[in-house]
Amino acid sequence: MKKIFIAMVLIFGLVGIVEAQVTGKATLSWDANIETDLSGYRVYQSSVPGELVAGGVVPVTLFSIATMASSVVGVPSAQVGGLSDNVTYFFAVTAFDTSGNESPLSTVVSKTISIPPGAPKNFQVVIELVFPIIP
Repeated sequence: MKKIFIAMVLIFGLVGIVEAQVTGKATLSWDANIETDLSGYRVYQSSVPGELVAGGVVPVTLFSIATMASSVVGVPSAQVGGLSDNVTYFFAVTAFDTSGNESPLSTVVSKTISIPPGAPKNFQVVIELVFPIIP
């Protein structure tokens, strides 16, 4: 008597995943100014060493005191996104008052963006089911 086996293979996987452009971000915080006519802060960013100190850089972010988020009460903070992997960015902040006067730059700080690798793609699980056929 012969036994015949039928094998059925099922493959489950993730197919057609659209890969999005991954960018980094930097979170900055500083001590709040105490001037009574303080209106907000300007955050400056550059990937060129010394460019912020030389001037002529347009601020990447402008915060008014009324709309500004603080990570801790009284501690201003800003998050700058869209930063590229393996690039060192330099940041500085200024304060401005209700008359439009702007303070000198803060100390320039830097951060090198390091984006971790993405998850593996097209991961699959193979299940083999074997059914004996008995005559």
